[in-house]
Amino acid sequence: MKKIVLLFSMIAFCAVMFGQNLKERKIQYFVDAATKEYSLNQEQQKELLNVRTGFVDELSSIFAQFKNGEITKEEQIEKQKKPNKKFKQAFEKITGKTNAELQSFYKRMSEEIPNVK
Repeated sequence: MKKIVLLFSMIAFCAVMFGQNLKERKIQYFVDAATKEYSLNQEQQKELLNVRTGFVDELSSIFAQFKNGEITKEEQIEKQKKPNKKFKQAFEKITGKTNAELQSFYKRMSEEIPNVK
């Protein structure tokens, strides 16, 4: 019985760690792509990593609230507007580009990031 409990605990731990690592890999993929696309320096990369991590964490929290039935789909959409706006402003500042200039990059990332494993 103890072995079964231990096995399930290890499986759960690995699943959590894999999920966390996947999220971190997706964040790093975005930062690496932005660094290459916009020739970001070390300080800009660090700032973008912090901003992107905070953004993804906020969106994850909002999605969890929706998934748990704490908020409706409409409330989820409304709540996501603030972190989206905050991230876009920070990314514009980091890259020195306008939102219009960043649209093709955002589109490319929305297609590529789901394929990060």
